[in-house]
Parts: sequence; C-alpha cells; structure tokens
Amino acid sequence: MFVQHFLRGHRRALAVATGVVAVLSIAGPASAKGGGDINNTVVFISPTVTTTTPCQIQSFKTSSVTGVGDTGLSSISADYQVKPCDSKHTVTLDVLVYQTFDPTNVLRDEANAPLSDKFTILGVQLGVSYTIKLIVHDGATGDVVATASRTAWAAFPTGV
Repeated sequence: MFVQHFLRGHRRALAVATGVVAVLSIAGPASAKGGGDINNTVVFISPTVTTTTPCQIQSFKTSSVTGVGDTGLSSISADYQVKPCDSKHTVTLDVLVYQTFDPTNVLRDEANAPLSDKFTILGVQLGVSYTIKLIVHDGATGDVVATASRTAWAAFPTGV
C-alpha cells in the first residue's frame, strides 16, 4: 500500500516535469543552423506583453533577427495596429523603443506615430533586451487611454 502511494506521487511529479519540458521546447526561439556560418538567423517573438484597455490596440507583434545578410546587423521589429474603440472618437499614438534595463538609452521616440505601422531598428546589441511601448491618447483631451509594451532582443547566433 505504501509503495503504491509513493509511486503515485512520483508519477504526478514526472507528468508535471514532462509537461514543463514540452512547453519550454515549444516556446523556445527558432533558429536556423548553417554549418558554421556566422550569419545564422535567430528569430525571437516575444510573449511578454502588458496591456490596459486593449480595445484600442488591435494587434501588436514584435520580433528580432540576429546577424542577417551581408552586413550581419541584428535588428528588432514591431508591427502594430491601433483603432479607437468607438468610431466617433479619435486617438493619437506615441511609440517608444528603449533598452529595457537602461530606459535612458532611447532608440525611437515618435509622437503622433501612424496608427498602423511596421518598423525595424537595425544595429541592436546582441543579448540586450529592448522594450517597445505603444501609448494611445484620446484625440480630444490628450489623456492616456491605453498602453501596451513588449520586449524584444536579438539572441546570440547559434551553430558557430
């Protein structure tokens, strides 16, 4: 009886550990290995998102690329779409991109940014986290009505 109870508890722990490993293997960054080629590509899509009043922020995606092409420059990218919750209102958007652990190192600070846009910032440092933040303002009052932020980073190349 004791042995059965003991094994049942360990089976649960094993099942949980197996589930965690499966989730981590799916959630890890995708990479393309190229037989020692220094221009390997690593794309990381950030799951980290903070959003308040999400009806204004229709979509918000970030990604990064490590050492691609002739220049070997790494980059982070964002793709977003913002709309007012009610068609009778207007909104404006500010886009801010900065180093996560050094907010004074700003890469982009754009007031009145387009409400739908894709952009890429080239030459980011490898292994450094960057925060991309959307700040939605009410068009009439200027009050902040929604914010969203995501992190992106260019991972070190693999297979070198």
